[in-house]
Amino acid sequence: MPTPSVRRLEWLVDDLLFEGLILPAWQDYEARRADLQINILQTTGILHKSKCKRAGLSPDAMLQLAIQAST
Repeated sequence: MPTPSVRRLEWLVDDLLFEGLILPAWQDYEARRADLQINILQTTGILHKSKCKRAGLSPDAMLQLAIQAST
């Protein structure tokens, strides 16, 4: 439940701003969202945090590499 100090903001946007900037950005977002594909590879026991650390690798860096390799 919102606190009394939080209130909804209302924006007044003219047609020029809406049609020239907001609508094209929204359409671009919708096109990209519609084209989004997520693939999941689930593995068990192959690579986890302790194995990365024992090898002197950052688990976060390994995750970033996995994300980049999958795109």
